[in-house]
Order: sequence, then structure tokens, then C-alpha cells
Amino acid sequence: MEFIVFSALSGFVRRSVARPFEVSSFLSSLPLSKKFIIRGIVHMTLSYQVVPDLLHTVRTCDDFLKEYIMWKLGTLVSIVRQHVRKYLPDLLSLISELWSSSFSLPVTNRPVHGSSILHLLEQLCLALNDEFRTHLPSILPSCIQVLSDAERSKDYTYVVDILRTIEVFGGTYRNLG
Repeated sequence: MEFIVFSALSGFVRRSVARPFEVSSFLSSLPLSKKFIIRGIVHMTLSYQVVPDLLHTVRTCDDFLKEYIMWKLGTLVSIVRQHVRKYLPDLLSLISELWSSSFSLPVTNRPVHGSSILHLLEQLCLALNDEFRTHLPSILPSCIQVLSDAERSKDYTYVVDILRTIEVFGGTYRNLG
């Protein structure tokens, strides 16, 4: 049974990476109950069997697809919650790799959905709470650097997004003692 679920999900992910808009229109047409069934299956198996492929794909794909998959990784984290714990070091490493190219100023082409990296960070914080707290000392200086660069260059494009992310960190960064 688990092999069948894995095979179906692997094929689904391969199609969604190749044709993301077709898959999103397919999912939006499903009745709500089927969406919950799919999310339940995803919750049980996807985090352990698909996340490594998504991480590899993000590292090797073009910028538009990278933005899309990073946003979907954040959404996946919001679904599987604490089950993403196993991949936290890999996700933080990926965020670190993409950070400087994603927040360079001046901004030439702003993504439609805001920063997918910040979305992923917010979802990791909400999903893992206390476990995420230990990583804030390495994340917050990067956020502050973006704010400092914005003030220096007078380009405030990312300021609202960064401040919202820091707000999501909320009680987690207040208790850093």
C-alpha cells in the first residue's frame, strides 16, 4: 500500500515540477473532501519521500521555478508541520545559499508572491517553534542586514516583508535569553 501511495505521489510531484500551472488548476478543481484526503496522504509520506527531490530541484532549476518551488515548500511545511524536522538543516542550508541573490538591492524584478524564502522561514517558525528558536541567532543578522542595506540604498522593497517575518518569529525570538 505504501509503495502505491509513494508511486502516485512521485509521479504527481514530477508532473507538478514540470507543469506547475496544470497541477494547480487540477488541484483547484478537486472537491474539498478529496483535497483533505490528498493532504492526509501527503502528511504521512510526502515529507520523507519527496522533500529531498524538491531540495535538489530548487538547487538546479531556473529562477522562476525556484521561486515557485520555494513557495510550495513553505506551503508543504505548513501542512506536514513537525514532520519536516528531519529536513530542517537542509532547508536552512538552502535558504542560506539563496539569501544573498534573493535580497540584492536595487531590486530589478520583484516576485509576484513576495519572497518565497521569507514564506518558508515563517512556516518553519510556525511549525517547529522551540526547535526553530536555536536557529534564530544565525537568521536574524541576515534579516537586519537587509534592513540596513535598504536604508543605505533608499530602496525599501523588502522592508515590509522582512518586518512581517520578524513579527512571525514573535515569541520565539523574545525568549532567546
